Amino acid sequence: MLSDFDAFVDRLWAIYYPALALDRVPAVTPHEDGEILWAAVVHVLTPRLLFPDKPPVESDSEKVRRYTGIWVAGADEDTTIAFGYAAESYVDFGVPLMFLPVFAYGFLMGMAYHGLLRLIRHHELAIASVTVIFWLSLYLFERSWANMLGLSLTLIVYLGGVTFLADRLLRSRAVTVRAPARGRLVEPGSRSR
Repeated sequence: MLSDFDAFVDRLWAIYYPALALDRVPAVTPHEDGEILWAAVVHVLTPRLLFPDKPPVESDSEKVRRYTGIWVAGADEDTTIAFGYAAESYVDFGVPLMFLPVFAYGFLMGMAYHGLLRLIRHHELAIASVTVIFWLSLYLFERSWANMLGLSLTLIVYLGGVTFLADRLLRSRAVTVRAPARGRLVEPGSRSR
């Protein structure tokens, strides 16, 4: 039972592959100088609708293979193994600079959070939408930059956009429903006092 528990923890423990990348980069493989992050940003900002010949995102398993030096399951096995955006930032920039993209992402997500809370006037809609958007965008550190940026932008644009439109629709209906109650209704042809 103890060996099964150890295998279970080993399977869920997300430190093994980043640790291997830390040992291998830059000793065997040089830092990428921002290539991974730049490829993720370009991929997210070029929609397939406008760029139909856009190549697919590189498999996370391919990155793990390249930067750790071990063979992991990949697209051939219908799976992906990722070491996450923190390890990708390390591979890109090294120890001191690896925190800058994470800080910039956190700052931009904070601005988006604040912006959505200001734009959506119905408190219940605002809280529900930002909870879903930012929980799904921020909770998993094992995502690659491409997946993280893509999911965040998609959730903000689509879910935030739909919530914004629903908020505006509800506000316009509230104004039209309440408008007659503000003044006294006078039927045409009757005398007012």
